[in-house]
Amino acid sequence: MLAVLLSSSSLNAADGGSERTILATVDYALSATEIEHYQGEAMAGSAEAASKLMNYYRFEKKDAKKSNSWAIIGAENGAAESQFRMYQLLGVSSDLLKQRRSLFWLQKSAEGGYVGAREVFETCGSLTSKHGDRQHSPCFGPGSQE
Repeated sequence: MLAVLLSSSSLNAADGGSERTILATVDYALSATEIEHYQGEAMAGSAEAASKLMNYYRFEKKDAKKSNSWAIIGAENGAAESQFRMYQLLGVSSDLLKQRRSLFWLQKSAEGGYVGAREVFETCGSLTSKHGDRQHSPCFGPGSQE
């Protein structure tokens, strides 16, 4: 189970415009039957099923290899969350081609409405972005600066 912290700054007038924090609990556990079902659905093109499997293996099982495999399938199936995960995975590479592909997935995720991706895309929409060069850009992970 994963707890997600959300902050809301646009509250209605009754709240006096104050900011409040909302804690949402996300349960990524899946039964063997659900896993089998979602695998079939994902392989048939379901973006949602692939994302569920990606998160199950990432957060419940802590199995990066399987999570990453489902992230690829989810991204290909059009899941904005999986597309953002592909940006994160490829963006840590020192390989310029992988960095370019990470930006492809970032843009797809942003276009798909994934909030985190939209925010990052505003800053990291290109290899050089607003930071002059990729060696000093916060858009790519530590491995990207080798």
